[in-house]
Parts: sequence; C-alpha cells; structure tokens
Amino acid sequence: MSSLKEIKERIESVRETRKITGAMYLISSSKLRRARESAANTRIYFDALRGEIKHIFKVSPSVESKYVNPRPDEIPDHLTHACIVITSDRGLVGSYNKNAVRRAEEACAEHTHLKFFPVGEYGRRALLERGYDVDEDFVFSGENPTLQLARKIAYYMLRLYDSGKIGRIFVIYSSFEGGAPKAFMPRLLPLNRTAYVPDGEEGASSEFEYFPTAKDVIDSMIPGYMVGFIYGALVESFSCEQQSRMMAMNAANRSADELLEELTRDYMRERQAAITEEITEIAAGSQPQGAGR
Repeated sequence: MSSLKEIKERIESVRETRKITGAMYLISSSKLRRARESAANTRIYFDALRGEIKHIFKVSPSVESKYVNPRPDEIPDHLTHACIVITSDRGLVGSYNKNAVRRAEEACAEHTHLKFFPVGEYGRRALLERGYDVDEDFVFSGENPTLQLARKIAYYMLRLYDSGKIGRIFVIYSSFEGGAPKAFMPRLLPLNRTAYVPDGEEGASSEFEYFPTAKDVIDSMIPGYMVGFIYGALVESFSCEQQSRMMAMNAANRSADELLEELTRDYMRERQAAITEEITEIAAGSQPQGAGR
C-alpha cells in the first residue's frame, strides 16, 4: 500500500499536469478564434474569384488553358503528380495528424507517380519514415497560417506546374465533420470544368466577352485562385488542429480530475488509518502495568 507521502506526491504531479493541459486548452481556443476571424476577413475576395472562374466556364465552356483539364479529363499517367499534405508540427491532437497521413497513403495507391509536399513537421517525418517521395526543399510550418505563407506555397507549386515537372496538384487538408477530424483530398490544378459548371447546367449569355480572351483572363486569375485555395486549406486544417487539441486536452482534464478524486480518497483513507493506528498505540501505552490481571 502506498504511503501518505507517495500519494501526496502523485496528487501534486497530477495537479501540475492538469494546469498544463488546461492552459493548452485555452491557448488552442484562442488560436481557433483568431484563425476563423482571419479566414472570414479574406473569404469574400476569394469566393468572388471562384465565382468569376465559374462565370468564364459558363460563357466560354470550350476555353483552352494549361490550367484547365482537357476534354475528356485525361492527363498522362507518366507525369509526376504533386500532393500538398497539411499536418501540425506537434502531436497531442487526437487523430488529426494520423488521418492526414493515412489519406496520403491511400493516395499512393490511387496514383502511380506521386510526390509529397508536406506542410507541418509531423507529416514530413511520417512520410519520410514510410519511404515516400518527399520534396526535401519544401519546408513550411503548419503553425499560424498566413496569406504570405499561402503565397509562398502557391508560387512554389506553380513554378513546378508551369515547367511541366508535375501534372496534377492535390491538397490533403482536414476539417471537422460529425464531431471528428476528417481528411479531404481535392484537386487544385488543373481546374475541373464540371466542378464549376456541372453537366446540364445552363450557360451564361454569349454576349459577355472577356478581353483580350477568356484564356488570358483565366490564366491571370490562377495565382490568386491558388493562393486563396491553399490559404483556405491551411486555415481550415489549423482550425481542425486546434479543435482536435481542445478535445484531447478536455479529455485529459477529465481523466486528471477523476484521478485526483481517486487519489484524494486514497489519501484520506490512508490518513485515517494512520490516525487510528496512532490512537490505538497511545491508548495501549496509557494502560497501567498489570491491568487486566
């Protein structure tokens, strides 16, 4: 049976851990609120940009561009496809990181030539340990996403795409769905016409014209589209990370409270037993010699 000193030390240790997990919960809550505010401030612009791309496809359904998928949707399989994988830099986020890495593993079975571009140290280490093809020059943190970070990533990927080194660009990001993190893998480039204008949807008026051409306009919009898409994925993943960490820390807090309650009961039980033993010894020692003969 543990001594009173050992139990007391364990209680203090659990209390200190409880303070840390409680602080981490509050920090994640604050980061989540700031990330959502930042995303809301820029969403209007990027939503308008996507709306304009949709309008171009409606006005000029046959527009040709290297940024738009050919008809039918066929891209040579021998080309290397790029996949941006967004994870956190640290753990203690429940299944958030594992889901993203698992989706990356599934992507390898779906695409023959796939190269990973991880955002976040956890994903980088996990993919390298599994022996996947990882771009060693692509080093970005998953903490505190900004438009500047999104631009750096977007322009890096665009250079590879424009040079013909990669054929498709995918993004693996996470979002909360049904109270748990879930990893998604949409295609970033080339644009999918039917994703903007589903088959059967009525086109726009043919009287609308783009200058100099619809192709030139859509090509000039791609950098902004890339930045907006990647920024949205970064913020959504970061928000999901903070929600996952809050859930993990909340569970840790509940476990700590339960353990503290159990240890406190053990401490009181041991303390009462020690007091009873002392009283018994005092009572036994106070009896006069020869008593009871």
